[in-house]
Amino acid sequence: METKDSWIWFLQLLVKDIELANKYGFTFISDKQKGFVEAFEEVVPNCDHRFYARHLSTYFSLVYKGKILKDAMWRAAFATTVPEFRRAIEVSRTLDGEACTWLTTPERPPRHWSWSHFNTTLKCPILLNNLCESFNSMMEEIRVKLIRRIQMRRDLMMRWEHAICPRPLAKVETSKKQVVDCIAIMFGGPKFQVDTATGGQFIVDLDERTCSCKNWDLYGVPCTHVVSAINHKRGNVPDTYIDKCYMKETLLKAYENIIQPVNGIDLYLWEKTDFPEILPPMYNRQPGKPPKIRRK
Repeated sequence: METKDSWIWFLQLLVKDIELANKYGFTFISDKQKGFVEAFEEVVPNCDHRFYARHLSTYFSLVYKGKILKDAMWRAAFATTVPEFRRAIEVSRTLDGEACTWLTTPERPPRHWSWSHFNTTLKCPILLNNLCESFNSMMEEIRVKLIRRIQMRRDLMMRWEHAICPRPLAKVETSKKQVVDCIAIMFGGPKFQVDTATGGQFIVDLDERTCSCKNWDLYGVPCTHVVSAINHKRGNVPDTYIDKCYMKETLLKAYENIIQPVNGIDLYLWEKTDFPEILPPMYNRQPGKPPKIRRK
């Protein structure tokens, strides 16, 4: 049963298991299950918490119909700067005032579902759980075999030929192709002003690794404006400006711990200890009539 108490129980065990000491540097993405937000604020208040944007869009569309309103909601979610987010919210306000109120209610602060308010230190711009869903679908048959699953992940990383993940490299190559639409002007030191063919104007700081469009800040991968500034400076190749979190060595470090083998319980090889048994949280029957329809 998904309640605040059950989520607190789960998060406390998770924090202990992964040795999350200072509770910084982690991002949790949830479907906004009942009681999870309150439990999250109590157990891991210093971690980033985000809502699964597709579920948020589904709940939004159930109340406020129409593709125009739905597109306005997604524009606000994918806005990388605060002014861009505010413009998207104003568009939704002109379309439907109640829909705008639903998006801006204190229960849905933009730091949980919009790029414009995300923490740029973590380099985690994820709004959707597509990667997790695809991985779980592929690993469905061996999901219960934890050690085998982790070993397959390690083997996959060991087969990489590049020192950087393939996806960031592909994103940089796309930026290189679009750089013809940008003109970089050097303003001294590491700072550049980049003008685009569409009339945009952005500030790039190569030392601080920031761009006013915030794409570089969020992803850790140079955007088109950054590539234009790098080409103007005639310095290192854009690949060297990719954040270290995408490097092969960083991902291998996450899996460098030794996984200890475990004896089977069927031959009574497990030793008895004096520690109390781990029990699930107390179940409290929820008010109302229980549903009869079950998912097949």
